[in-house]
Amino acid sequence: MLYQVVEVDETGKALCSYPLRREQHSTEWLSGALLLSPIKLYTADLEDWDKLLKKINASTHKQVEAFFLYHIPMFDMQCMKPFGGRKLIQLL
Repeated sequence: MLYQVVEVDETGKALCSYPLRREQHSTEWLSGALLLSPIKLYTADLEDWDKLLKKINASTHKQVEAFFLYHIPMFDMQCMKPFGGRKLIQLL
């Protein structure tokens, strides 16, 4: 999996994402995974990952003005699930 850049505007709205090809000004490095969600999430939502994904997918069929951006520091890239302390940090 490649490193990704997520660009946001001054209000925190996610504008786009693309593969990171070289160092860029104002890049913040985060380990784990980033999650763009059309709905507000809470750490307790990580307890049932499959249920959470279904909830997010159902919400994407509605018109969304802006997404919430979350950082999940402990994320298993092979299983594609959070692990460990299951911490969810809202970035925007």
